[in-house]
Amino acid sequence: MVVRSKLLKDMKIYLQTQLTTLKGNIQLIACIDRIGLVVDYKQKETIHCCWEKPKEGTIMINTDGSVNQQGAGFGGLIRNCLGEKLLGYIGSCTVSSVTYQELQAIAKGLVGADLLGLQEVTIASDTLGSINAIMKHEKPHWYCEDLVAEIQMRAHHFRSVGFKHIFRETNRAAIGGSEPCNFFMNPPDGDLYVILNEDRDGRLYTRF
Repeated sequence: MVVRSKLLKDMKIYLQTQLTTLKGNIQLIACIDRIGLVVDYKQKETIHCCWEKPKEGTIMINTDGSVNQQGAGFGGLIRNCLGEKLLGYIGSCTVSSVTYQELQAIAKGLVGADLLGLQEVTIASDTLGSINAIMKHEKPHWYCEDLVAEIQMRAHHFRSVGFKHIFRETNRAAIGGSEPCNFFMNPPDGDLYVILNEDRDGRLYTRF
């Protein structure tokens, strides 16, 4: 009991020195109060965001990669400054890495833009690690190095290519697939039709 009491006391002292400010929820606040720590709580910041149209003469490629129990896949959508769909694509590969799938989506998006003869391109991804690797802000995982190099090489085929990180809430139009990469130009329907209209109309999404 003495050892247990000392351990709990030492742990409380350690936590108190490490935790001074928290963005907490109700459960976390209750846990901290039960331990007896004195902590300043900050309200979670609410961010409102929307899909940003590219400037006139530039196209936007929204990309997405995902890994789940059903497998791994990637996809993307190319839109003009009016928010109109020019080209979509979906695909998959066996690498179980979200970053790798996201990089695949970016690479295939550049292939699609090249096929359309586009020259002013902005890539929008909700995976910051992928953007940082392409921009050489951080070193990619070894299994992503060739893919990053391919993207950097393909980017030189265009007059201008920009890479930007966006919030996931504004990236709903990019959907991963489960088949080898396929490009499609058919008019949007169903959920995608609704999403494109909402994005074009400047729908605000709430991010907590």
